[in-house]
Amino acid sequence: MSDETLAGADLGEMFGIELETAPAAPLPQRAKRRAATKAPTLRKKPVRDPWITAQELRERTVPQAVVQAWLRKGLMTHSGERGVYVRTAESEALVEEYLAAR
Repeated sequence: MSDETLAGADLGEMFGIELETAPAAPLPQRAKRRAATKAPTLRKKPVRDPWITAQELRERTVPQAVVQAWLRKGLMTHSGERGVYVRTAESEALVEEYLAAR
């Protein structure tokens, strides 16, 4: 037999067997796409200088004697420049605590 005659032949009859035809599997459906979720935008902290000056402390009513005491105790750090101190969370807490106590 040639390939052409096999193409249209019923294989069940040809070999003497009964073939059950199963229903064709349904085509997979496309999954619905969800709208892409946006990444949450992070709020930027207000940009502040990494230092605080003696003038700023005076404007916030912190006396120079108190600033000098903090420097001697190591609670506040000099930046290496006269009248300029390193701003940290601890130094901000000191100022807020001082102002709240007044």
